[in-house]
Amino acid sequence: MANLLFSAKLTDTQAGFRCVRREALDALDLGARRYDIEVDVLLGVLRNGGRIVEVPVRRDARRHGRSQLGSFRDGTRILVRILKRRFGPAD
Repeated sequence: MANLLFSAKLTDTQAGFRCVRREALDALDLGARRYDIEVDVLLGVLRNGGRIVEVPVRRDARRHGRSQLGSFRDGTRILVRILKRRFGPAD
């Protein structure tokens, strides 16, 4: 959905590994509170004219505990965040 609405070529919007220039981050009005923070930052940067460069990383399987990500709850929240970033007011 993010790629379609933002004409992007992102491979993993939820990876969580980010390096963002301070001025780009300061320009964002972030509204996310859970797992939608990744798309809020990524798409906010894109919407403000920034660019995203992906660098491949390798992750091992989780060794301890369980993910707190709720597929339906957080998936819905992420989808709503994508739509707000695309069709809502600019930062």
